[in-house]
Amino acid sequence: MPILDAARQQVIEVAALLGHPERGERLVAEIEAARARLHAAAKPSFRTALLVTRGGYTAGTDSLAAALLAEAGLKAPPGSPPGYGGYVPLERLLTLRPDLIVLNNAPAQADQGSYNLSHPALNALYPPQRRIILPPRYTICGGPALVEAFDYLAGLLTRLTQSPTIRTN
Repeated sequence: MPILDAARQQVIEVAALLGHPERGERLVAEIEAARARLHAAAKPSFRTALLVTRGGYTAGTDSLAAALLAEAGLKAPPGSPPGYGGYVPLERLLTLRPDLIVLNNAPAQADQGSYNLSHPALNALYPPQRRIILPPRYTICGGPALVEAFDYLAGLLTRLTQSPTIRTN
């Protein structure tokens, strides 16, 4: 079952177990309304994105992060880690060449864990307009945070369409 379908099903099941099935149905309706807003948002020309964390771990195609990005019209580039993710060395990241790099937070300081994100080669390919932040609070659990995640991504897509044109790969 696709991850977002499983999340909606879990909301319904947990609400029923807690004796409030109407709350589960209401939350699923809110999730679907936010999802519709995301689908209706303006879409930039970017088509591929890869979530990269400090140290080079990337979210795989079966992760909640990848499912959220897919709802926004962004998918991982060919050759990205399958499953829930894996380590991608800087050299491989540079050859995968996603249109966007997605970070779960902006590196606050240059340290060994974030060194790969500040490498000159990566900075040349991914200026700030091609780096987006998808906070971890949206990618950890597929429950109520999905409403905020879909709305956050809709706003992010709108901002990307208003940014100066950046040539994609």
